[in-house]
Amino acid sequence: MLFHRDTFRSLHARWLALAIVAFAASALAYVWEWRLIGALPGGGSRVGLVLGVVAGIICLFEFALVGRKTRWFRTRRRILGLSIGSAKAWMAAHIWLGLLAVPLVFLHSGFQFGGPLTTALAWLFALVIASGAAGLVLQNILPRLITDSIPEETIYSQIDTVGRQFAADAVRLAQRYAGPGPRGLWDDFESQFAAERGVAGDVLVVGAPRRVGTIVTPTPHGELEKPLAADSPELHAALRDQVVAFLSTGRAASADFSSVARIRWYFEDLRRRVVRDAAPAIDQIESLCLQRRQMERQKNLHVVLHCWLSVHLPLSVALMWLLVAHVFGALLYA
Repeated sequence: MLFHRDTFRSLHARWLALAIVAFAASALAYVWEWRLIGALPGGGSRVGLVLGVVAGIICLFEFALVGRKTRWFRTRRRILGLSIGSAKAWMAAHIWLGLLAVPLVFLHSGFQFGGPLTTALAWLFALVIASGAAGLVLQNILPRLITDSIPEETIYSQIDTVGRQFAADAVRLAQRYAGPGPRGLWDDFESQFAAERGVAGDVLVVGAPRRVGTIVTPTPHGELEKPLAADSPELHAALRDQVVAFLSTGRAASADFSSVARIRWYFEDLRRRVVRDAAPAIDQIESLCLQRRQMERQKNLHVVLHCWLSVHLPLSVALMWLLVAHVFGALLYA
């Protein structure tokens, strides 16, 4: 989260104060120039030129955040012995200086659009600010929403890996409580899962979920206390047709897993069709499917959280090109 009451004073207070002081000074200078010349100062006036240069420097700094987040700069705090600050400090400066640039641009333009180039530049600047504000809102709402509404949250890049682990757990549960299933049904699946674990070094990386995987209470005599397998082909058919695909990929062949309510209805119907001894497996497999459903929601929210950048960044690149053209045009026709 970009804004939090515990870190606002240390991270944002000085940049907010700087933005307020700079805006007040710019407004006073603009009004003073207005009174001297008797008309609204434009970009060619002394104050308009200074404010335009400051706004241009701010835009360059804003775009420099792209380089600050590259792999080479990400972990560096000093270059040539000079401190460059943390990425969080850069982001705080990015927010408040970007907002400061809005009134500076308006004052620089004299509240007029001008020709086609300056009009396009002004509208593009407005789109960049709007997309940045949208990203700021998303990055303060969605992380809290994920934490509060998705207790099974895990590392985004590991969601599909954890899902395949869930699928393997579901197959083992079915074989333990409902018999081995039809001959050769799970041979290909188990071979593929074993190969994937071998490629991954037999290590599964999981984030910080509250509950991930099949939860089995340990007992001192686990082998002796295993329930006898009961023949229940209905459970194996459910795994073959729906459950394994949903746990592995997050997508099912039908709408039976499109919501939490549908998942519960699906397994309630399945309980009526299998033998009673297979009920413990159904309970645990249902829990795995509910966890996988939450992870899919986390994945969707993660995409929303970051998709705004695919709009904000191209607009920023276009803005920089138009800004360069604006500067050269101003120097050429000055």
